[in-house]
Amino acid sequence: MSLNGSSLHLGGHNLRPPSSGGTPQVVVGQRVQGLVHAKATADNSRLSQVFVYDGAPSKGELIAHAKLAGADGSTGGYAAYTWQPTTPGRHVLYQVLSTDDGAADQVQKVTVEVLSSGEAIRLALVPASTSTTAGSSVEYHAWTVDRWGNRVRDVTRNATFAITPDGTCGQGVCRPAEVGVHTVKASYRGFKGASTLTVTPSVAVQVAASGGVGQAAAPGTGYAAPLQVTVTDSAGSPVRNADVEFRIRSGSATFPGGETVATVKGDASGIATSPAVTAGPKAGPVVITATSEKAETSLPLSVTAPGKQRADLEVKVKVPKTVKAGRTVMVTFTVTNRGLARSAASALWLGIPAATRVQKAPGGVRVGSSVLFDPHRLGAGRSKSWTVSLKLTTRGKVPLTAIVVTGSDRRYSNNVRTVVLHSR
Repeated sequence: MSLNGSSLHLGGHNLRPPSSGGTPQVVVGQRVQGLVHAKATADNSRLSQVFVYDGAPSKGELIAHAKLAGADGSTGGYAAYTWQPTTPGRHVLYQVLSTDDGAADQVQKVTVEVLSSGEAIRLALVPASTSTTAGSSVEYHAWTVDRWGNRVRDVTRNATFAITPDGTCGQGVCRPAEVGVHTVKASYRGFKGASTLTVTPSVAVQVAASGGVGQAAAPGTGYAAPLQVTVTDSAGSPVRNADVEFRIRSGSATFPGGETVATVKGDASGIATSPAVTAGPKAGPVVITATSEKAETSLPLSVTAPGKQRADLEVKVKVPKTVKAGRTVMVTFTVTNRGLARSAASALWLGIPAATRVQKAPGGVRVGSSVLFDPHRLGAGRSKSWTVSLKLTTRGKVPLTAIVVTGSDRRYSNNVRTVVLHSR
């Protein structure tokens, strides 16, 4: 018994070369049926084995094994196998006939060109299903796909996107407006595709001061503006409608009704505003914290002393002109009493932006996204400095704000200093 050719079939039809001639073609993912033909000079009922390799038997991958149950002396015999190619390119299939009569194995070859994709029949969105947090955006790609699921072409730039029941889409980037299950749809030249997007509530990971800090008020009077903080999630996006607790931790001050704790709900931009704050009867610094989830920051205020205010605290910040992102930078803060008398109890507050990490802060106490220092009662003409090591995680302009507060300052214009670090 000997090999006598072979054939490949797709859906019952012979696999033929393209119209221009050459090697027969299939597409990645198509299921191909192969037939191996053997002939015999006389009826032969001996069972033989057929092994099919993608590549030479010594190096190729065994892709099929079939049994040849003998061969008729006039019509021969056939062994059938199936093959579903997974990689494009030219494939040489080695068909090996092995008998148990001691004869040497026989080999014949058939060459097939495997194409990466066929004709587009539908549109698919990538990712097909995903989730995100409220306030975040998701980027999609629209691909035309053939009948075997192979990607044909990325048509994202020319596709039209929409999201329901709420949100906006543009150039493949969709941003849902509310929590819940959404459907993202895309269309391109009559093809349509859809993806499921599940939106969960954002989780607060940072609370940062955004207004009202550093104010001073006389005993029994209200501060000019309320305190404000911005709540963001791990992606830096605002947390909508976040619950924020303002708590007076130290110093003499109250919220309406004499309360020291107030809980508010933030707005759609992640900004939460405290109730009005009233200075208490005792002069000195006031520290209020704002907490959401496990994130917290401190907000310094002060109550001015009645009568003469001869102390004058000034804060300065020394930073390098430029720094490299990912490198550690040393920043020095100096508080100087420019007045004629010793200051009352005071506090220095340093706000840490989201793009910055505190490496070391000797003498300071970290509270959420800020660091507090205690200059104590600083004598006239005396200064005190602290050096903090910071690491900038992104490129661009990074603002640093330092505020010194005390109850005995005669002017407040020099109590706040903001500098910009240029990260490259």
